[in-house]
Amino acid sequence: MRMVERNRIVTDRLCPLAFAFAGLAVAACTVTTGAGSDARDGSVSAIGQEAGMGDDSSLPPNASDAGNMSDDGSSPGTAVGSADSSSRTSGDAATVATPPPDYVWYVLDETQGSTAHDSSPNHFDITNLTGVTWSEGANFNGSGCGSTTVTPAYRSLPLTVSAWLTPNMRTDAPNTHAIQPYPQNALSDDIPGVGGYSLGLNVWSKGSALAFQGLSDCSVGLCAARSTQNTQDADGGPSCTSAANCNQGFVAGNQYFVAVSIGPVGDGSAQAPASVYVNGDIFDQTTAGVESARSAPPIYLGCVNGDTGYGTARLFDGRIRDVRVYKRQLAADEVQQMYLNGPTLQAPAQADAGSSDAASD
Repeated sequence: MRMVERNRIVTDRLCPLAFAFAGLAVAACTVTTGAGSDARDGSVSAIGQEAGMGDDSSLPPNASDAGNMSDDGSSPGTAVGSADSSSRTSGDAATVATPPPDYVWYVLDETQGSTAHDSSPNHFDITNLTGVTWSEGANFNGSGCGSTTVTPAYRSLPLTVSAWLTPNMRTDAPNTHAIQPYPQNALSDDIPGVGGYSLGLNVWSKGSALAFQGLSDCSVGLCAARSTQNTQDADGGPSCTSAANCNQGFVAGNQYFVAVSIGPVGDGSAQAPASVYVNGDIFDQTTAGVESARSAPPIYLGCVNGDTGYGTARLFDGRIRDVRVYKRQLAADEVQQMYLNGPTLQAPAQADAGSSDAASD
């Protein structure tokens, strides 16, 4: 088993749930999570709190202040807190059930090769990854990605998508093609000209943006969570008003837990309630629309789609870990518990129904 770095708290959590879907079953499993997953550079986390100085009696798990982010697009204000070991202790034991994902689960604990195994009952393995190396997740260098096809259920609501993302500093300029400043290029089901529910986090020399396609904050020309301010956002004003003026305080080299939870569409409504979380805390309260159904939609890991009009901007540059898709709207306390648990470090053993041989990871 891979050695876990010194500052990580490892929790072994028995998963008593077994899934049965389309003739497949997931065996009872032990999931290893890192409740103290580190920022890659180990540097200063939110509001100037140094890693290793965390005092859980005085700081929330995400010691960040979304209200102090810069709006000028030139330099970040208060940085969004990285998901580092300073903000959790061994006292952060699981108190809210967070069952394994029922639709997609890319733990990304592989050590070599071009395959990302799906630990959900659906086994949507991605077998054609390029531009990736393996070390505590999938490390994309901005030159490649991979994809597979999934079922129509991905493009229906309710839905929750989450991932642990460590963006690198991008050296390419923000693009001017379609979705700006950068498309949602970490996990995507985007179909050009149609849309989808897709996630991206990018940092460049003059800004940073968290984007999720499908939200009302995302449109052609500007796609960034919280770009449309509303009364439920507590930061006092948008931090991304245009593609040229967009800085949400994310820092290259820091790891962030991002989750987007979307509810069902209400009767007589074309919109569903949606919440965006960063490191377990609310980042945006907004709405989401219903995307067009497709019989076999794609799912991309490490890029938005195959549209070369984006150039290199279509590709994610950084580390991705523990990608999850649930076909339900996770509650705020469930999302918070996922953050406290840290990223899953080792995929659970799996077996096809009627077989005793665990699937190889």
